[in-house]
Amino acid sequence: MLIEFLPQSFTAAKLPHGTPIPEGEFVFFSRTDSENSLICPTADMPTAVTAREDGWCGMRIVGQLDFSLLGILARIAAVLAEAEVGILALSTYDTDYIFVKLENSARAKEALLCAGYEIRANGVEIGFGTPEEICSWMSLVRDVRGNFPGLETEEALAAHRRTVEKFINRRTAIRAKADGRIIGVLLFSPNRNLLCCMAVDPAYRRRHIAQDMFALMRSVADSERELTVSTFRENDPLGIAPRAFYEKMGFRPDELTEECGYPVQKFIRPAEKQSRPPAKPVACTAL
Repeated sequence: MLIEFLPQSFTAAKLPHGTPIPEGEFVFFSRTDSENSLICPTADMPTAVTAREDGWCGMRIVGQLDFSLLGILARIAAVLAEAEVGILALSTYDTDYIFVKLENSARAKEALLCAGYEIRANGVEIGFGTPEEICSWMSLVRDVRGNFPGLETEEALAAHRRTVEKFINRRTAIRAKADGRIIGVLLFSPNRNLLCCMAVDPAYRRRHIAQDMFALMRSVADSERELTVSTFRENDPLGIAPRAFYEKMGFRPDELTEECGYPVQKFIRPAEKQSRPPAKPVACTAL
């Protein structure tokens, strides 16, 4: 399911009776027997209001939701509640909208990605790769293959393409899209709990794309096992950025090894939680 973060900042307010309702998009007005309420972009909010609260970030479920679908909004609310993010929620004929405070928007996005929701925000869409995207995927791989030992030949690229197709079919290939093309890729092996590779187009770096792809990867990773990745060694100039990123994501350096004849280092991210032991039976006493 794809959730789109809207670019506008929103305001929620109570209106006196007879206040003109603004024109434009994303205007949500309701009238009950006790109040007139309005949620709209802050720039469009009337000045004559009874009460208001600024600083809301809006998001919506992309697509048209059938009325027979159950629990969609409840599941999203539960994910955000677990992340301690409060919400305002409302439904239109086609879909659901959720509003969170702007200061909580980054935490909300990370929580939704970690729960397996695909996200579109700031012109970038983070989601799982599809077979139709393989050509765009491989175009990025060709552009950045200098950072990946073992992809120097056409034969190696063809073999890598077949690997990517397998990961896509298993829904463990994650990509970032912007401007109609793939600008970030990540492959993950659930069996080994291994981040196999990750790359971002240099023109799109420093936009938290790697961090967002990593968050979505966590939705298919086993949090009760160590997560591993291999990257360049400390004295390798190619390792400066990836090593800093993995350490920021909670990895720690481990053993030195080689991949495709190239010296690398294994990084390990500790398990997030341990399996709970079986619950002990509780004796019941009749009163």
